[in-house]
Amino acid sequence: MSKPVRRHRRPYRNGYVRQHSRGTRAERRFFEAIRRYRRLFPQWLFDIRQATPELDRAGVDAVIYTTEAIFYPNIKSDADGESVRYHMFKYPLIPYIVVHSEENYQQIFDRTVETAMALREEFFARQCSAQSPRRQSQ
Repeated sequence: MSKPVRRHRRPYRNGYVRQHSRGTRAERRFFEAIRRYRRLFPQWLFDIRQATPELDRAGVDAVIYTTEAIFYPNIKSDADGESVRYHMFKYPLIPYIVVHSEENYQQIFDRTVETAMALREEFFARQCSAQSPRRQSQ
């Protein structure tokens, strides 16, 4: 006898659909803010695009192109700090941008540019520390 074919998908765990839709809404608001204020990018910030499906599965929602490097942040909604803590635990090397529900598009854009600037400064600090000559002990 063959196994019966399952016709319906398993229901999501409690609250998953709500959390997913909240995150999707935050991503939509983020990319709408970028689209509206793209002309205000600083010279060192080339572009911000939505991540490919492969990168999305790896925990990346956006790709930030700067003059020095490319950064891959994750976009989080502000519903609870638990998702941010989970992200910090699961993806410690992937930065994140929190989109608050009460913020307007200008505030989201400003926070994104500030985050990109902080990532860029951190990148510079790592580059400088890697290139600095080390003392030789005698």
